[in-house]
Amino acid sequence: MLTNATITRIDAPATRTALGGENWTPGSTIALRCSWQRPRASQRQTLGAAIAEASAVIYVPGNVVATVRTGGRVVVRVDLESSDRTYRVLASEPAVGPGGTAGRLTNTEVYVQAA
Repeated sequence: MLTNATITRIDAPATRTALGGENWTPGSTIALRCSWQRPRASQRQTLGAAIAEASAVIYVPGNVVATVRTGGRVVVRVDLESSDRTYRVLASEPAVGPGGTAGRLTNTEVYVQAA
């Protein structure tokens, strides 16, 4: 997988306040290389409503994103950009490889919406 971005933080889902707001607890600073792309039409067809609002897909190698949960946030720095992007996690899907890697997890697809 070609990488073009770095995940710099993963936040757990927010807790709700009594007034309906959200309290976020920022996760630790990390540097996890990944691939950032726009969702493909085939992904939108397959996953339907679960990713209808997705503005990007973050592909993370292997199964290293166990802490990414629906409703959480990820902070990403796309290569050659000067600022981070914050996204809300809509869904994540494991991807198993074709051919010689059949049956083995090759990456995780994290569908996100700009926060």
